[in-house]
Amino acid sequence: MSDETLRKSVRDYSAGLINWDILQAQIARAGMPITRDTFTKLSVNPPGTTYFSNNSGGKWWLTDENWCALEAAGWVVRWHRDDITVYTQPDENGRVLGALARYATRYGLSEEDAMREWEKVVALDPYSNGCDCCGRPHDFYRDSLYD
Repeated sequence: MSDETLRKSVRDYSAGLINWDILQAQIARAGMPITRDTFTKLSVNPPGTTYFSNNSGGKWWLTDENWCALEAAGWVVRWHRDDITVYTQPDENGRVLGALARYATRYGLSEEDAMREWEKVVALDPYSNGCDCCGRPHDFYRDSLYD
């Protein structure tokens, strides 16, 4: 297994696309110890900013086109159809409760820059209040193996 393949696995793990067991097996297959030093060596991305979508007011605020646009802009979208951590199985169209995804991570930008980029790409206000009972429709947080 090449170092580039392992770097991709670390990025996929930090984005929630693969679980710890898969990453650990890939590292072991490469003959590397499961240590923080190994993760540091393999990590090529700075910490990311993760966007979380909340079904506020009984609707998803991002459209299918929004998710695709985020991916095209460099965000790592956690599609339900590929997400082995989803507790509810996606339907035949890859949707859970009508949504194609709920998370996307942007590496290489500060949280503020990631939020500005998100706002430009999806043309929505990242500070929208949503409804009183469900809470905010958009949430952003720093996400990294090292935070």
